Amino acid sequence: MTKIAKTQHNLLWNQKKYIEQAQKLLHQYNFEAFKNVRDAFDNYNDATSETSDFINLHYEIDFQISLFQLEKGESFSHHDHPSMSGITNVISGELQIKNYNLVSQLNKSRKVILQGEKKTIRKCTIQEVSDKILAPNSFSSLTTTKRNIHSVISNDFTQLVDIFTPAYNSATRPINYNVDESGFYQNKKGLFVAEYEDFTLID
Repeated sequence: MTKIAKTQHNLLWNQKKYIEQAQKLLHQYNFEAFKNVRDAFDNYNDATSETSDFINLHYEIDFQISLFQLEKGESFSHHDHPSMSGITNVISGELQIKNYNLVSQLNKSRKVILQGEKKTIRKCTIQEVSDKILAPNSFSSLTTTKRNIHSVISNDFTQLVDIFTPAYNSATRPINYNVDESGFYQNKKGLFVAEYEDFTLID
């Protein structure tokens, strides 16, 4: 992984090729053979009710590998992975993942106070481009520009591995989206309105 992850520094990074190479490597891994994975499996006790349990298996500046363990019904609501390419590999269980592309910014906003700070909540449109049920040894992927927003829900107790390139750091600011799924925007199938915080203080 270290070698192929460094291709992100190429002037023209072929993310599709990188995803394909990373998936081939993942097919070769028997994660249960790694001691830190076995320990995580053996010590699992659903310590965080209603949220997944998470550990980092490997971390470098160029990429990180993380293990998540989700009880049935646990989920991650709509969020992005800014300037990242990512792969989700299910080890056990079953997972539903929906992926979206950011389509447009709408000229609509509102002012709120979040945690004592004034913020702007903006609106955008996102297009659903994938809705997958992942079984063991199946994958979902995203790039910096395609499928980068997704939501996740476990249909059974599920163990999965995420690889993100580059790795998260202190400056990474993922965006959470509140998606209005009551109907399609302008009656276009799969197109939804979403709100998000733009992290900008209001004067």
